Amino acid sequence: MADEISEDIYFRRVRDCGRRLSLRTENCLHHHNIEYLGELVQKTEYDLLRTHGFGRKSLKEVRDLLATQKLGFGMPIEDWPARLVRWRLEKHPEIATTPKQATGVLPIRALVEFTAAQRNVEAHVQKLAERVAAIDAERARLLSEREAICAALLAAGRPLCEILNGRAGI
Repeated sequence: MADEISEDIYFRRVRDCGRRLSLRTENCLHHHNIEYLGELVQKTEYDLLRTHGFGRKSLKEVRDLLATQKLGFGMPIEDWPARLVRWRLEKHPEIATTPKQATGVLPIRALVEFTAAQRNVEAHVQKLAERVAAIDAERARLLSEREAICAALLAAGRPLCEILNGRAGI
């Protein structure tokens, strides 16, 4: 279904699709930062129903809206965030450098820098997770080694209190 559709439709605002949604539905979509059809079609019906205040009537409204555009729920759009940023830059080049006070939105350059910083943080978190896993593996190895030593000392007739207090002459 996505192959037959013009790419531009994904960048159409939900509120500009010619079909008026109820205020409740619009507020729910706005609250969850769903502004464009491209953001909406990637959601599943279950995702929307989990949204606070979004019920069956709202779901029917959105389903009907998507049907009029020949779209549906759960349509993956590859690399959506980057495509949206590029599209916004093409349509509104001034937002690349204009301060937030003038436009009401962050400049795209700031968003790109934030995304890069976020990737750096994610890479750092991944490295930390790998270090924690290595430390856990080493801890498990040392505990296993300790158990083996204690078992050997017990087998040699050493008293348990000496082994536990470290006076077994290891």
